[in-house]
Amino acid sequence: MQGSRSIRLLLAAAVSVSGGMIAIPDARANGTPIIADVRAPWEHDQTGYVFPPVVTGFERTSIQDFGKGEFDLSAAYSDPATHTETTLYLFHAGLADPSVWHDRILVAMSSGALGTLGDTTTTVFTPPTRQAGAGIRSVAPLEGKSSKATGVAIYPFADWLIAVRMTSRTLEPSALDARLAAFVQDLSAPAVPTKSAPPAYLIAPCEDALPEKQAKIFRPTMMDAMIGAAADLPNKDLPYDEAALAPMGVVWCRDSASTNDYGVYRADGTKKRYIVAVGDAGMTAFVGADKLGAQLSGAANMYQMLVRTVDHTYVYPRFSRLPAVNQVIGQISRGSPISSATRGKTDKTITLPSPSEGKEAH
Repeated sequence: MQGSRSIRLLLAAAVSVSGGMIAIPDARANGTPIIADVRAPWEHDQTGYVFPPVVTGFERTSIQDFGKGEFDLSAAYSDPATHTETTLYLFHAGLADPSVWHDRILVAMSSGALGTLGDTTTTVFTPPTRQAGAGIRSVAPLEGKSSKATGVAIYPFADWLIAVRMTSRTLEPSALDARLAAFVQDLSAPAVPTKSAPPAYLIAPCEDALPEKQAKIFRPTMMDAMIGAAADLPNKDLPYDEAALAPMGVVWCRDSASTNDYGVYRADGTKKRYIVAVGDAGMTAFVGADKLGAQLSGAANMYQMLVRTVDHTYVYPRFSRLPAVNQVIGQISRGSPISSATRGKTDKTITLPSPSEGKEAH
């Protein structure tokens, strides 16, 4: 659905010292209404971003927080005259790369919930932040249900993403594209703390596939937990989360291991590391070599898996080689992190679980 996105995988992780289980939130499953006058602007404290009461004829009807700290918000806008509905999202993705999340949203759009999606028309644009070519917009016709066209526009706001979903029962794709472009350009444009952002683009399939060989999982030690706890410490001198910024000069390709539930992406086609974008709401797993961990442990090779949600970072037991994608998904859905951190807080939670699958690596 346009106003509610969810991760369909069962996501659970043990992150308390006592060993109790807590669930990684099912993104956008249940939003909490924010009480705000629909006739007045509403400002997001963390970014200064303003949700206007009216945008190019669309009237705001509600605001929701899909969490507890306003890291993942949406506002619903409606134009009854044309039977067109719009949802504006502001969220802190694990990786705030609009090209990656545009790719994931296109998958969600093609799910059939709104009808059969036709061929998409895509445009790269300069958003209100004035970062040239940093935004990407797609529209497509719909058939089989009541809606005629749907679309998405997405662009970065430093380490946050702004996404707009628009669906109409009366507008043709070309008309919806014009309304969507006008809606985006009329949005709030507070000063962005980053000078530049990489250009957005349509992500293409990778030319080859990642290896499927299974890796062994190292039994975690206290040293692993301590290193993991420090792995994602923010730079306090910066007004943004540097680790969440889209990398400059990198072109992602989509690996064939991608499914409707998650996308697997490789930087410039490399097979040495990859990311997994889960669902379409910002959860990102980062998988790659851990040279420091290997050096300290004496292992020949060691690979780290780190999962970033909109408001948490989870570090998992290390692997003996680059793990197969199904192992990463298995760890997200059934595994136990060895440490976690909450965005905006200095405390860390550490636990020492046994590997959830595989054998101890030597």
